[in-house]
Amino acid sequence: MNPIELQRSAPDAERLVLRLWIPKTLFWFQGHFPQWQVLPGVAQIHWAMTYSESLTGDLRYYSVDRVKFQTPVMPDSELRLELHHEAARQLLHFCYYLVDGESERVASSGKIKLCR
Repeated sequence: MNPIELQRSAPDAERLVLRLWIPKTLFWFQGHFPQWQVLPGVAQIHWAMTYSESLTGDLRYYSVDRVKFQTPVMPDSELRLELHHEAARQLLHFCYYLVDGESERVASSGKIKLCR
């Protein structure tokens, strides 16, 4: 259900950066869509929440805000996920970058509001 984690780094206590491999065998691609498989947005939000648990501690997810899906993520892609926990505002920022060799482009981004 989760992608393959290639690399993980934590530049500071509020940030996490991951490199992820998105294999075509992931559950999320089943039936979405048969002729042109695309990683669903709900999977990207789910992963942001899952990987952010080391940053957010016991906070819960309240709502998803300002999500933009800019570039479709296809099977057998590499992504870079940047997570930033803005503790004072109880916000989690996430941004996925589609990695293509030396270049990257934004796949999706958004904010998740947190609560106790």
